[in-house]
Amino acid sequence: METSGITETFSGIVETTTVKKIRKLLNGTSKRAQFSFIFGQTGRGKTFAAREWLARNDGGYIRVQTGDTLNRLRRQVSYRLFNHDHAGNREIIEYLARRPGYVLIVDEAALLLHDGAWATRSKNINFFRDLFDGVNDNGGSCGVCFIFTDCSLSMFEGGSKAAFFGQFLGRLDNHLNIPERISLPYELKPVLLAYGLNPEDSRLMRAAEAIANGPGKMRTLYKYLALAKEFNVKKGEKIDAQMLLEIQRSYTSGIYKDE
Repeated sequence: METSGITETFSGIVETTTVKKIRKLLNGTSKRAQFSFIFGQTGRGKTFAAREWLARNDGGYIRVQTGDTLNRLRRQVSYRLFNHDHAGNREIIEYLARRPGYVLIVDEAALLLHDGAWATRSKNINFFRDLFDGVNDNGGSCGVCFIFTDCSLSMFEGGSKAAFFGQFLGRLDNHLNIPERISLPYELKPVLLAYGLNPEDSRLMRAAEAIANGPGKMRTLYKYLALAKEFNVKKGEKIDAQMLLEIQRSYTSGIYKDE
């Protein structure tokens, strides 16, 4: 078990409504060679669900890092496809044109927009647009999905850069806005069931809701549930609202429950 995983438990991924929506978007991106965006706050399971989809489908994952240059991004894509970092645009496009349904997932895509001079940022995001166009113009069917954290589609629709981003809005085939507020019946209930807990326990549900809508969102809830499960297995302590709230207080104070 990985306690930092967004939707991982002892038995695997939890089928929350958010996971299903991300999977549906990526299926469409693959099937229809789409240019798609996912928007959502940190801790909402975007990366974990995308990686879970990639484990069962043809595609690649890269994570944009602070200060990435065009050459560094190209090397990331090259290494993902060829296990070396010196492929050029033409080689990448020709290769992807022979992989119908391939989806390149670009995580932390907001860093493409926020770092460096505007000319540099334009080149960085245009790199992925050029790959997408090149593959599909050469008879391929590649999809590209950008994952944006802590921003929304509205940033593309106004402001000083709206004219530039208009070209992306015009080709935006699909997008998913993950709500900030956590859904009780569609997200919290299946998570509690996955940990063998009773979602009809109103005190437990309220505690889980408070944690999931606080800092870290669902990531924090999974971390606390994983710790609660450890205490349950090792010490036989019952997992209830009091235990979850004690774990939350421990993390807030820096004095951990098992110490």
